[in-house]
Amino acid sequence: MKLDNSAYKFGGAQKFPVRFAWLPKGIKEYSADPKVFENAEATVKLGVGSAMVKSIKYWLQAFRLIDGASGKLTGLCEEIFDQEKGFDPFLEDDGTLWLLHWLLASNARDATAAFWFFNLYHQSEFSGEEASTSLRDFASQNLQRTVSVSTLDADVSVLLRMYAQSKLDSRNPMEDSLDSPFASLGLISKSLAGKRYSSKYSERVGLPNLILGYAVISVMTERKAQILPIEDLMYSKDQYAAPGTVFRLTENTLIKKLEEMSLELSEYFEVRESNGINQVFLKEALDPYALVLAYYRASDEEKAA
Repeated sequence: MKLDNSAYKFGGAQKFPVRFAWLPKGIKEYSADPKVFENAEATVKLGVGSAMVKSIKYWLQAFRLIDGASGKLTGLCEEIFDQEKGFDPFLEDDGTLWLLHWLLASNARDATAAFWFFNLYHQSEFSGEEASTSLRDFASQNLQRTVSVSTLDADVSVLLRMYAQSKLDSRNPMEDSLDSPFASLGLISKSLAGKRYSSKYSERVGLPNLILGYAVISVMTERKAQILPIEDLMYSKDQYAAPGTVFRLTENTLIKKLEEMSLELSEYFEVRESNGINQVFLKEALDPYALVLAYYRASDEEKAA
């Protein structure tokens, strides 16, 4: 999703990073009652406080599990989280975390702080204050409406607590340290002193090729591009999300993974070099949704073997 300087959102998380149980639980209750978040008994059904109810609703939209226009669960959400037939209803597959990370970090409209950090913020080492200052500068220079400093700072804090492995101490309850599933992806690391962070590019061995493929084809489809330079998939251009930087991949790793995918899906696309420029060429239309289904079916086959 392309960043629109007139359509963006901050502060929806109510200062709460998403927790392991929230997405499966929220989807289950929303499936039973689409008005559950407005229901007076929402706190009882979801087992959280009223502010957390709003946070769960926000995260379901930010991860694009609820369609903002129709208010319905997306097809992808139902394929993954359906309690009876879903591929990963209890969020046990690391591939689901990588997929959800992409869905969040490419959602410029509903998760603007995450989009900014993973696509447009290029500091490999930083403090929380440095990141907050950069987001404030970005918002003041690029967005049409003023956003309060406290809201922007809170979103940076949520992002760091959500993705960085927390250090257990008396000031940081174990519950907060263990309840964010996205820390396991290793996309943000916290220093031992707890005041500095790093977000460095690496090989990301755990990132499934087909999940990366979903992101790549999604970008090409959105940009209506049959051919796209790999550089445009590595770094954000024209305010589009870029899989390379969202997944914090080195450029060599991105090329290697794309070449592996071109062998697996040779009927659909290939990697070409033209005038010294590496490009991805889409031979025929491919629904990115099909790559996610292929990933889960292959994963189920491996488990059954």
